[in-house]
Amino acid sequence: MNEINKNKGEIMKHYLNESNWVSASTDPMYLYNCGYTSIIYKLYVQDKLMYIGETTNGARRPWNHSKNNNWMFSDIECIEVPANKRKSIERYLIKHYKPVGNIQHNKS
Repeated sequence: MNEINKNKGEIMKHYLNESNWVSASTDPMYLYNCGYTSIIYKLYVQDKLMYIGETTNGARRPWNHSKNNNWMFSDIECIEVPANKRKSIERYLIKHYKPVGNIQHNKS
């Protein structure tokens, strides 16, 4: 059992490492790299992390939050994830970062 937790910890380090994320503000290939795949995304407003989400709809899904919340994004970051692991990775990252926009996951 400890070996499983150790492996999970090593895997999650990959998703906590900021250099593994693709940023819309600094990477001209953002849409290509995150376009049509299973991703986790982080939304920033005034450089503050506001929301973490998951989708199989690639780079298009994060923009829906802009319309629904009147958020003006200062950045969007994404990282490709295995489709069958995206929800568990999303939950892990939300618990780690505690973004204020993830209301349902931040309830105690």
